[in-house]
Amino acid sequence: MKAQTKNENEFIEYAGWKCRAGSKRDGLPTVKQVQTIACLAAGMSQKEIAKLRGVSSTTVKSTVMNIHFWLNTTKSAAAVAEAMRRGWISPLCIMLVMFSLTAGMQQQAMRVRPTRQQVSSVRIAQREAQA
Repeated sequence: MKAQTKNENEFIEYAGWKCRAGSKRDGLPTVKQVQTIACLAAGMSQKEIAKLRGVSSTTVKSTVMNIHFWLNTTKSAAAVAEAMRRGWISPLCIMLVMFSLTAGMQQQAMRVRPTRQQVSSVRIAQREAQA
């Protein structure tokens, strides 16, 4: 990792999340903290995070406790939500999901199913034409 200057923010991609790290003076988490938050957001347990980062589970537990204290939360889900609100992390795939949802909505809006009454009136018209 490169050395950071005072006002430099670092953007990293970790565990499917785009993360912003910096210094505490800027109100941003460190790289290790942001990696831990990203893993929590990805749904990993503390043991899984420790194995991925190559540290002990006690280190991860300590980091998670510091994050909870710093964000004034008690649960990991609340910490992830607060980190997203502060702009520390954001999902990489959110735009892809948004585009696919809006495309699906447009296709659904284009599909107009005939009502029962329309179907039966068409059938009656066909019968009369055959007779």
